[in-house]
Amino acid sequence: MSHKYSILFIFLLILSVFSCEEDQETIISVPENDRTEQQLTDKDSLIGYLSSHYYNSSEVNSLANPTMQDLVIIELLDGEELPSDYSFLIDDVETKMTTHMDIEYEYYILRIKQGEGELSPEFSDDIKINYWGSLTDGSVFDQTTTPVVFDLSTLLPGWHRVIPEFNASSSFVSNSDGSVSYNGFGMGAMFIPSGLAYYAVYQTGIPSYSNLVFKFELMQTESNDHDSDNIPSYMEVSDSNEYDLYGFDTDDDIAPNFLDIDDDADGTITSEEIFDGLLMPNLIVFSQRAWAVKEPWLELPSAKDQKPALDKAWNQFANSLGQRQLPMINKLFGGVAHDLPKPGGIIDQDTLYLRQQFPGLEIRYTLDGIKPSKESPLYEKPLKVSTNRTIHVRGFDAAGRGGKSIIIN
Repeated sequence: MSHKYSILFIFLLILSVFSCEEDQETIISVPENDRTEQQLTDKDSLIGYLSSHYYNSSEVNSLANPTMQDLVIIELLDGEELPSDYSFLIDDVETKMTTHMDIEYEYYILRIKQGEGELSPEFSDDIKINYWGSLTDGSVFDQTTTPVVFDLSTLLPGWHRVIPEFNASSSFVSNSDGSVSYNGFGMGAMFIPSGLAYYAVYQTGIPSYSNLVFKFELMQTESNDHDSDNIPSYMEVSDSNEYDLYGFDTDDDIAPNFLDIDDDADGTITSEEIFDGLLMPNLIVFSQRAWAVKEPWLELPSAKDQKPALDKAWNQFANSLGQRQLPMINKLFGGVAHDLPKPGGIIDQDTLYLRQQFPGLEIRYTLDGIKPSKESPLYEKPLKVSTNRTIHVRGFDAAGRGGKSIIIN
């Protein structure tokens, strides 16, 4: 008997293996939804949610230190009326816009308390926070009972946008039981589309393409310097990639700027460039004001009268600075690595028009997609270009040092 059952067991085992292999071959890979179309679906869904849900506005806004538990969100069912002292979410949320993955998204913030502390985080900073996360049907998928520390840059794109809108606590007290009590912390809720959340990626308790609701309490924040070069990480990211630490590599050397000691491979350490770039313009302006007499335009009676006089005074100051003082510093002291302003430009009827607002600088350009150098063609007059060209433009000072480039297409 035992031999017969052993043979039967082996047969069933072989059959199950072949059955599994056959099932694996029938798995179909489902492509992601189009982001533009999904964004429209998410927007309609979120607006429907905000329009059909209300919260205890009078009660929660009257509290000195409101918490997540104090904020109660309720669905208004068919046939019900909005209770007194409550407000629809749609009437009180702030509507925000952002671009992510080349798609314009709307997201929404319910600001219960701004926060009384002086600090608010940048998107790349560390934060200490309490939070409560749910789907729009009320299903809770995650929550904290005590504050946790996160690197904000590692969290959802929606968090990158919302959390820096709030301030951290104004003070805290260490209790005898080892816990910490925070006062004056920022508190609110965010309502984000799937495109600023997990999008098509399934998470435990979170189906694909889920819009998410988060309540949160922002306790503390601390500036983050991921490469320990004494420059906060948010200062080493391009304006065009302001929420993506890994998406900007000026010198194309694989290391992103926030991990690269010399972002643009010009031989000057990034920390020195940023320090000079921040210090030099302010130092010059402070110096100019310290020795200058009271400007005549300040004596004029109205803003309308002051405007032309102010423009004239600024023109004189900028020309003196750009064409006399900075060239003199370059000649006598080898220059200071201050930031150079970006030029501006447009293409109109196949003609490229460029402008440099700061006097004493020249504009150079390329038509081959390469960042301009001091040997690149000099812009001297409007230039005929083809409409499918991508043009890189950059300003240079008299010493040949270049600023940040812009792209015109």
